[in-house]
Amino acid sequence: MRLYPIELNIKNKKCVVVGGGKVAHRKVASLLECGAKVHVISMELNEELNVLLRAGKIYFYEKKYKSGDLKGAFLVVAATDSKETNEKVALEARKLKIMVNVIDNMELCDYTVPAITRVGDLTISVSTVGKSPSLAKKIRNELSKCYGREYGELLNILGSIRSRVMKEVVDSQKRKLLWKSIVNSEIISLIKEDAQDKLHELIEKKIEEHKK
Repeated sequence: MRLYPIELNIKNKKCVVVGGGKVAHRKVASLLECGAKVHVISMELNEELNVLLRAGKIYFYEKKYKSGDLKGAFLVVAATDSKETNEKVALEARKLKIMVNVIDNMELCDYTVPAITRVGDLTISVSTVGKSPSLAKKIRNELSKCYGREYGELLNILGSIRSRVMKEVVDSQKRKLLWKSIVNSEIISLIKEDAQDKLHELIEKKIEEHKK
């Protein structure tokens, strides 16, 4: 099975996590990192989730999951240690046409969450379609050693000149060549050296070359 890779904007959207243990906390933390409004349903919470609750970062419903609890959700995660409960959550989510992720049951998942590493706004993700999260994490850790803070800074630089390039380099093909020329130049080395003057000169030179 091939999954369609996608990044979702979940800022201020209601995301429901059913479960209160270690796995549930991991899911909650990743949702909060992306600005979701996280609602947790469980009879109890582990210490990490209790910390989030005391800090006012999650909504908590101390109860067993029952039909109707997913109303208004944008995303759902079934992360309990009960196979039966997780299946009930998945079935209701499907009925309500809400995307659901069920731990340790790929067949019930509408989406999976890849192993990710972030460098500023740069996100690198690795997916094994649920076959081996351990392998995905291993590859992610190896990639994180290759792409340090300088790549996050490069992304910020490219973003800061984007509107200018769109105006000054009218030809779309030349713009593609410009971006390729910049990212394949010595710009990463200049960022590492904090050579601001040379960095600025390089960018100005590249833009001027591709305006012609």
